Amino acid sequence: MMILSSSELTEDPMPTLGMLPNLRNLDLFRAYGGKEITCSDNSFSQLEILRLDCLENLGRWHLATSAMPHIKGFAISRCPKLHEIPERMKDVETLKRDRLN
Repeated sequence: MMILSSSELTEDPMPTLGMLPNLRNLDLFRAYGGKEITCSDNSFSQLEILRLDCLENLGRWHLATSAMPHIKGFAISRCPKLHEIPERMKDVETLKRDRLN
């Protein structure tokens, strides 16, 4: 499990985090101040749980077809500008969705 908290990075952390081969749970809490995240092909090969919380500027989430092949659940909280999740994630169990219209 990895938790990034209050780091408010200016660069998208997903390309780097997606290369970690054994990452199964990822929590991002006030970890990124940008507007977009991108999960590239073959990234997050073992990720099962993703939580996005208090990413206040996040408006777009790009998810490649082969990214997160083992995802089982995700939670999105307090991401007021994120109005849409990637199409492929719509069949994944939603652990919590607050302020996502």
